[in-house]
Amino acid sequence: MSEPPPAPQISPDGKFYWDGQAWQPMPTSGPAPAPPAEPRVLSSLPGIKLTLYPNRVEIEQGMLLTKKRETILLRSVTDVSVPALQNRLTITTSDGKKHTYNCMNAKAAKEAIIANL
Repeated sequence: MSEPPPAPQISPDGKFYWDGQAWQPMPTSGPAPAPPAEPRVLSSLPGIKLTLYPNRVEIEQGMLLTKKRETILLRSVTDVSVPALQNRLTITTSDGKKHTYNCMNAKAAKEAIIANL
């Protein structure tokens, strides 16, 4: 079974995405977005960093040469959960995928993400 394509890279201001050849404007719908807020690091451990932006969560995994970046748009988040007594954050997206990360303060990360939905 083939892997789904990776999420597009999004500009720091959240207004553009990289289509592999050029920066394209993000599709707009609904009211104008609020002015960008400062990014908030939710968890930073060796090998994983979760950063919350007003419109997305960025996850960096790996070390130096093997670093991988994943972006989850907040508008696609349908559920955020933390199993009891675990520092594991699970973000479920509208396509049914569950993205699970081991992180410090998983409960606080969950609350911060939910507050931005």
